[in-house]
Amino acid sequence: MYFGNHPSQFPAKSKSCKTEHLKNEIFDQDVSWTINNCNGDYSIQSIMYSKSGEGWNELVHMFGNAKSTEDLDKLLFIFSSMKKMVNITELER
Repeated sequence: MYFGNHPSQFPAKSKSCKTEHLKNEIFDQDVSWTINNCNGDYSIQSIMYSKSGEGWNELVHMFGNAKSTEDLDKLLFIFSSMKKMVNITELER
């Protein structure tokens, strides 16, 4: 996972990889995942707004790799179950 202002998506391993897009919700916002299938080796990634309110990490780039559709589903579950991180100063209020 990358937090910052200049993320960029990784290209597929080769031109023969099949690319799909999947939508779901993370951090209370709709996101579009790019999923590359390279002969059963999967990569998944999405770039979304962090909504942190801080200047140095406006965007979040989530990404991962999987060796099966079962592992891909696990990655999606992990990412979709993440909650917005709360700034410690917000907790003190």
